Amino acid sequence: MKTITNEDNNNGNNRWVGLDAAEAKLMELFRGMVEHNGVSKLQIEVKPLKKGRKNVVLSSGKDYHFVLKPAGSPANRDKPVQKTARTPAEDGNPGD
Repeated sequence: MKTITNEDNNNGNNRWVGLDAAEAKLMELFRGMVEHNGVSKLQIEVKPLKKGRKNVVLSSGKDYHFVLKPAGSPANRDKPVQKTARTPAEDGNPGD
């Protein structure tokens, strides 16, 4: 599993720290699907976590995990937002 640390700057327009990175990846995946000359599939899962956080998983060949944190919460000041990318084989699931 490869972990990518992404320092996300909250420009004040979002209620969620990490939303900009998740939106950028979603748009990147969508554009890639539109340009692809075949069948593509994109799955989005959003699950609530403790302390008001949200776990967002974008799945399209690889899984991209984002943890969105409410803006202004004390936990956001310490650590950068993390996202991970995993292939289905790394999860133990064979790809389609």
